[in-house]
Amino acid sequence: MKQIFELNNDEEVKKILGLTDEDFDRQKKIHQQGYESYNRKMLNFQIVEKQSSVIIGNCGFHTGILNIIALKLVTP
Repeated sequence: MKQIFELNNDEEVKKILGLTDEDFDRQKKIHQQGYESYNRKMLNFQIVEKQSSVIIGNCGFHTGILNIIALKLVTP
């Protein structure tokens, strides 16, 4: 995401990511201010259509669920 925001203007970012104005504002704020994840790690991927290099989606995961599972295992 960092490169998308740094290498493109706002309109290009909206087009590349397929964002509405509201979604764009939220993503830009996250880009500028960062995520608040406390003790969690996050990993996000962009899904790119191979032939056109167009971003068609994204997915990711974070370690928060691992903390919940560990807590359930040690809590009587």
